[in-house]
Amino acid sequence: MRVNFYLEGRTHPSMERLAHALARTLASDRRFYRFEGHDFDEYDGEDVVLMGSSLRAWVREPFEDVIQRGDLGDAADLFAILSATPVPHSVPSRYGKTQLVHRHTVIVGSESFAVFQKRLERYYAHAVEDARAQSYMSLPVVVPVDAESFGVQVNSRFLLGRGELDQYIDSERYRLGLAEALASSRHVPDEQRERLVRELETQQTRPICDAGGDVARAMQPDGELTAEGVLAMHAGLGTAIPGSYATAGDLS
Repeated sequence: MRVNFYLEGRTHPSMERLAHALARTLASDRRFYRFEGHDFDEYDGEDVVLMGSSLRAWVREPFEDVIQRGDLGDAADLFAILSATPVPHSVPSRYGKTQLVHRHTVIVGSESFAVFQKRLERYYAHAVEDARAQSYMSLPVVVPVDAESFGVQVNSRFLLGRGELDQYIDSERYRLGLAEALASSRHVPDEQRERLVRELETQQTRPICDAGGDVARAMQPDGELTAEGVLAMHAGLGTAIPGSYATAGDLS
């Protein structure tokens, strides 16, 4: 399954910094691919992709004209990037044809989530029967960001299995202080800085990643577990049993 995140707010350094930190933290190897327009040239199997909210690069002509030709054109790539249920889809890169294998898409929104969702729904309407549901499935986690804090909103259908398609459950606000933390890290010895930055970014983005994990677990088919889920279920392995300490005399 694929879990996508929409960061909502006026474009400013704090939001961009948070988006990059989130992408690195979600990635298994801290690598992510950033789209500059509609360009897969350097894509090399990164499991997180970062993109802006403008869809002009993906639909470069009136969409109705594309549909009349009988194909989705570049919009097919957009749908493949955002699909909550990944299907095989190859794209051209400098390394030749390659499959999109990313697990997450992080969208840096220069417009409100409501505006982006409506536009995406209009595009989906030409490709799937239930465009409204598909647009919300593609955007389960919304992160409203301002210069000093952020919140996390999770679609109720994913989190609770009930509620309206457009119903999102709000979290409390979280302090956004990554810029100051990264500035402090510059005074740490070089050999310690990389690990420190990773820990700072993980701490800052934890509420967002936790929400994504909740969505991923809810999306798993019945009877199927993730590795993270199994670890959580058996977190007590190897831990001490309360009150079971034995003294030397007890062992005789």
